Amino acid sequence: MMRMAEAQGWVTGLTCKEGGSAISIVQYADDTIILSEVEELSVRGIKFVCKFFELVSSFQINFRKSSISGINVEETLVERMAGILGCQSTGFPLRHLGLPLTLGRLPKTEWMPLISRFERRLAGWQSSFLSLGGKIILIQSVLSNLPIYFLSLFSVPKGILRALEGIRRRFLWNRAKGNSRRVHLVKWDKVCRGRKEGGTGILNMADMNKALLLKWL
Repeated sequence: MMRMAEAQGWVTGLTCKEGGSAISIVQYADDTIILSEVEELSVRGIKFVCKFFELVSSFQINFRKSSISGINVEETLVERMAGILGCQSTGFPLRHLGLPLTLGRLPKTEWMPLISRFERRLAGWQSSFLSLGGKIILIQSVLSNLPIYFLSLFSVPKGILRALEGIRRRFLWNRAKGNSRRVHLVKWDKVCRGRKEGGTGILNMADMNKALLLKWL
């Protein structure tokens, strides 16, 4: 419906680059993101499509739970467009589905919650009671999967990768939480090799990051 409105010229989608195709709507599960140029006619077109959708589907759109954000747009203009739609205006950058949306590289502060998630997960594990094999399984099945969405969308700074790898490395070799340390018997690069190559099969996060980003090419 939104694409039909775009084809009719009622809605002006967002063009990512000169000469590229315009995008007016992105949907994931039960979330919908509508993209538009900052034009009053286009915003009114979006409002019309939403109201028409309500009429033909019998579903009610809760505009009060919806929000509009402007990218490099004056706040007063965003608020005026929010008034047309009857929704709230929010600033940019923002978070969607738990991921920060911003222009350019993420600041270091946006990576801190991910590191905290690693540390909170470790807080419930008593590494002193786990065998080496048990630790490897936990690293592979839990710690390696925690950052998967971030690794799929962002090029992770080297400092953050070192911090995350450090948490996994210490959990593998240390006897317990706190200051009880143990000698790291094998270099981490060798630990992250495949089993046939003499490693544990734990995935290297830098390699994971590159592989997951390559899927967008």
